[in-house]
Amino acid sequence: MANTRSMDGGVSWMNTKNGGLVNLLTQFIVGTPLLGPDVMAIGLQDNGSRVRQGNTSIFNQVNPLCPTLQCLQTIS
Repeated sequence: MANTRSMDGGVSWMNTKNGGLVNLLTQFIVGTPLLGPDVMAIGLQDNGSRVRQGNTSIFNQVNPLCPTLQCLQTIS
């Protein structure tokens, strides 16, 4: 039973194998020369939209009240 996630037949479950796991379900990915060659936007299910500028692993949350590149909130 060492490889199972429930030690009591499914009454309770351990989530120790999910430590550090981050999942985001992508609905769309878009890039456009109008924003520049190093800008990419993604739309996420239940998590809004995020934009990446440049060669980085940081995607910034798009503020729906100000959806321009100048109004991004940093989310790493």
